[in-house]
Amino acid sequence: MLGIAACVRPGVAAEPALIRSAGFAENDVGYVVFDRQTGQMVESHRPHKAFIPASLVKIATALAALEVLGPD
Repeated sequence: MLGIAACVRPGVAAEPALIRSAGFAENDVGYVVFDRQTGQMVESHRPHKAFIPASLVKIATALAALEVLGPD
């Protein structure tokens, strides 16, 4: 998914063909990209859709990162 988000120019919606070319169905992909400086969302695709993580390790990693780095 990072590759898909990285290929999209800010302010330009992800093309379904780009998502499909990465081997995903358009409805199976969601992402949100924020500008760290401003906190503004610069790009998104299905930002309000809840997805099941690909692995449970990501949950533990996210919790550890929040504890060590904080929410900001």
